[in-house]
Amino acid sequence: AAIAATKLRLPVQLHNERVDDMAMMGGREPMEVDYTVTCDNSGLISDVSMLYEADGGNDQAMSAGSLFMATAWSDGCYYTSGEFESKGNLIKTSKPGNSSCRAPGNLQSISVREIINEHVAMHLAMDINAVRELNFYQEGQTTPFGDLIGSSVFNWNVPELWSNLKQKANYEARREAVAKFNAENRYRKRGISMSPTKYGMGGDGYQIGTLLNVYASDGTVEVHHGGCEIGQGINTKVAQAVAYALGIPLESILVGENNTKINPNNGGTGGSGTSETAVQSALNACATLNATLEPYLAAHGGDWAKACKAAGSAGENLSITSFYMPSSLNPNPDSTTGFDYATQGAACSEVEIDCLTGEVQILQVDLDMDLGNSLNPAVDIGQVEGGFIMAVGYFLTEEVIQNSGEAQLNLGTWNYKPPCAYDIPQVLNVSLLAGNPNPGGVLRSKACGEPPMALANSVYLAVKDAIYSARADASTATGTDYTGFVQLPVPLTVQEISKACLATTSPMPL
Repeated sequence: AAIAATKLRLPVQLHNERVDDMAMMGGREPMEVDYTVTCDNSGLISDVSMLYEADGGNDQAMSAGSLFMATAWSDGCYYTSGEFESKGNLIKTSKPGNSSCRAPGNLQSISVREIINEHVAMHLAMDINAVRELNFYQEGQTTPFGDLIGSSVFNWNVPELWSNLKQKANYEARREAVAKFNAENRYRKRGISMSPTKYGMGGDGYQIGTLLNVYASDGTVEVHHGGCEIGQGINTKVAQAVAYALGIPLESILVGENNTKINPNNGGTGGSGTSETAVQSALNACATLNATLEPYLAAHGGDWAKACKAAGSAGENLSITSFYMPSSLNPNPDSTTGFDYATQGAACSEVEIDCLTGEVQILQVDLDMDLGNSLNPAVDIGQVEGGFIMAVGYFLTEEVIQNSGEAQLNLGTWNYKPPCAYDIPQVLNVSLLAGNPNPGGVLRSKACGEPPMALANSVYLAVKDAIYSARADASTATGTDYTGFVQLPVPLTVQEISKACLATTSPMPL
């Protein structure tokens, strides 16, 4: 566009076809991890060492942040009493520069920690949930990064979420039903798996300005904030917060244009914390406005429209600005993460696979999230559902195929496979933990955009659970031992599932 504009001396706008965008830009960084784990015979894990290698492509500017986030979230929900090591290398290749959208790096590392649990459980012939529960953080313990679990701001609700979800999802009975189904079927198998998540959140890097204009003629309020509405519901949350703080109907609030000419010097929109920051900035502006209008509201019996008209006639400034930059609430100055709190959750997923074709049907998913006092439950539940399904694509379908020159071959959604309607669980239940306000959150809330992503590893592990049953049948049929832990790739595509099931046509005579 710049070359054309210089040549023609005219403004030029360039619009790429989607296949060109995909050819030019990389996606979520491919990662490999080597891990070493020490545990005892009870499944208690004492030492964990992880080395991540991330393919940043030919432009590593964004991938460095993803690798940092991979290591900083890599402890998951689990305490390590001995040595804990998590480090990484960023690899430069000739591929297009990679960059993650949503939960960069930590989608991988939180899931790796769950695979470690699976590996330990398989090695010890234990139930994987027993390994998880034995190693959960307990209040008073400190993460390897210096965050105190159960502190005055960093509350700890994973054990409660886990216990609640086991009951809500009827996990034990369904586990038995899965075993019965698998005993009766050779080429269709079911699997079920639970997983938790702890997604650290902090205020570093966020700053948002607000302009609040009150129209004195009728009391209409227009709010301009410095965030970007990209489908996460930030405009809805800001409008509701303003209505709440001013005590007026939501219908009286307009969300105006988000423009740096109006609100300069904002931080970027991302990382799931922008909505909270924008809401607090708007609340600060409302506090200033309320102080200005207080005598006029008192004089007019609390009538908002009359008070605004009187204040305008008196020459009061009804255009209010504010600027908010969160400060750290972490009580430990030595914390290396900058986390103030953690959004937490648990998932239970049940799947059915076709051992011959590798086809997957997600039968049921139950999600239970701790979002504190949600800023908007309807919006946040939508974010939980959307984040989970987006990550299902990462774990099952979104394979990137490249030629020997590292150019992507499967361009466009005809060949590249994001989740579609068939990938939505047949039953999808989402609930929010009640009665647990976030001590340090804006209006006692928690972030919700990225934290649910890693819970989709429960689908991946459920598919592996089904594959293990198929491999056990193959062992019986062939006399070769195929049981035990097996490392499978992400995404776990239909081709990989079929191959891992070891199904052949030899025991199927006509």
